[in-house]
Amino acid sequence: MTPALGYWRVTLHGGFIALREPWLVFFGRRRSCGFYTTRLVRAANRASAGEQAIVLVEAELAAQQLEPFDDRPLFVDVENVVELESFGDSPAPGGGFTFYPEGRQVIS
Repeated sequence: MTPALGYWRVTLHGGFIALREPWLVFFGRRRSCGFYTTRLVRAANRASAGEQAIVLVEAELAAQQLEPFDDRPLFVDVENVVELESFGDSPAPGGGFTFYPEGRQVIS
């Protein structure tokens, strides 16, 4: 018998994504950015929830054709996993990213 799937909220953190800064597009400059995001998943346990959320986010980043910054490998790590009673009114799996600039380095 398969275990019952729980409801999980997974917060992820990632980085080394190259985003073009809107005010620097004319000069073709990019900045290294990190991000935070949250995904809702159904999984049998905490570890599986984290793994599923990472797979979802990596697929979304690939679909948006975001490039790694300066040949550094993109990373996505699990920050927090919380078991929920349900997803309530929240649409699963969730979506969106909050990007922030990493450091002060800008390359052309």
